Amino acid sequence: MVLPLLKLGTLALKTLSKPIGSRLKQQAGLHPKFRNFIVSMAQANHRITTTMQRRLYGHATNVEIRPLDEEKAVQAAVDLLGEAFVFSVLPIFPLDSVMTCLDSYLSFLCLLTDTYHYCLDKIIQERS
Repeated sequence: MVLPLLKLGTLALKTLSKPIGSRLKQQAGLHPKFRNFIVSMAQANHRITTTMQRRLYGHATNVEIRPLDEEKAVQAAVDLLGEAFVFSVLPIFPLDSVMTCLDSYLSFLCLLTDTYHYCLDKIIQERS
């Protein structure tokens, strides 16, 4: 029961992140400073991933990596920000589940402690 709900929640988050990505793309067209920021972020991500791939395949890593063209860089940055949004929000769901479970457990412990003290008081009164 939990797994389908988790998949549904993940799908909902991905669906919600798409309008955020299109909004970022729109803002990138309007604001040159923001566009330069996300393009530089995408270029840095491109360099890092290309270097990691070259190391993984055993190729030389001291070669010059060609930068992405500006439109591809904007698209890559928007995708990266959308994924970052999804993966930053996603850990909240298990944390909420843990907190709910912990709250139930603490309530049970309080009830158990109260019952224990009640029984202990009854035993002391009967012995007196």
